[in-house]
Amino acid sequence: MEILNDGIVDYVALFYDFANNSEAILAHQEIIKRIQQTDQLVFFTHPNPDEDAIGSSIALACLAYEINPQIRLQLNLPSPANFEYDFLKKSLNFPLIIKEGEEKIRGEAFSCPIVLLDIGSITRLQPLSDILEVGPIINIDHHPQSPNKQLDNLEVNFVDPNFQSTSEMIFWLTLKTDVCFNPPMASAILLGIFGDTEYYQSPYLPPRIDILKHFLKKQGADEESIIKDTIRAQKKEIFQILPEVLKLTRFKDGVAYIVIPYELYRKYTQNGSISFPKAYLARLIRNIKDLDYAFVIVETEPGKLDCSLRARTNNCNLKKYESPRVHKRKSIAESESKLAGSSGSERHSEFP
Repeated sequence: MEILNDGIVDYVALFYDFANNSEAILAHQEIIKRIQQTDQLVFFTHPNPDEDAIGSSIALACLAYEINPQIRLQLNLPSPANFEYDFLKKSLNFPLIIKEGEEKIRGEAFSCPIVLLDIGSITRLQPLSDILEVGPIINIDHHPQSPNKQLDNLEVNFVDPNFQSTSEMIFWLTLKTDVCFNPPMASAILLGIFGDTEYYQSPYLPPRIDILKHFLKKQGADEESIIKDTIRAQKKEIFQILPEVLKLTRFKDGVAYIVIPYELYRKYTQNGSISFPKAYLARLIRNIKDLDYAFVIVETEPGKLDCSLRARTNNCNLKKYESPRVHKRKSIAESESKLAGSSGSERHSEFP
């Protein structure tokens, strides 16, 4: 084990040899340089933000402030999170503007660097595409399908599926600076790792995650508040959805799926208090005995489908199915018919 002079374990050398390449090193240099040289940084993450989306965004905000204390920071959430994270916001020692909902974000134009975190696909931000056409874009993501090279103003594209979460990528970025971890930053990173490893329950976790958890707690990460005030602080509206939605669950050859028509989607999201919890539902029904994987397909606009997939194994072939995130015009009836008529195979996927 590599030990530095002050007794601190060299985690970069120990765990992150896969990131010891020119692309990752250049991305790190460019991200730090832009933080140093700008007076404002704006973060975007995906709709229905999960723990990794929130954790990685706030962790990078903490790092940016430590590098450049004069910087102005803003986090834009296209839709609200379905859990609380007040303990994390209250722990920050710098101002972070957080805007939730497309209607509060629209109309703004940013010439400063825009950081996309945990996006997965730029199509998830399609309603806000005009905002992303101005400032230089930095994309940080652990999703292998992140296709954000299609953005004309993309200047830094740091994508590496070897990391377990985007929050772990911020951990790596921080390790490679002189910045010391503080409790809010450590809590934010742990929140993201906690969520994207399914609360440490994933059977595919590399051994380093358990060590990182203990390291972050030693740096002040508040695991108790993460569990009590975030994981156990789901909005009550989520549970009001369950009786009506779970009745729509269908089963076929080791697959469970729920197809949510537009009318039902609008019923629960029109007041803007929650995002439709498709990932939560997929995770819930995936836990049913003898299932290989679970789909939740939501008609977010007439003819426009969005999907979340959760799988039990790490070897699932979905060639007989639509892409896990569908953005083409197709009726709900067609989608349900296709799922019901297909046979199941295995894959591990954690799309939000």
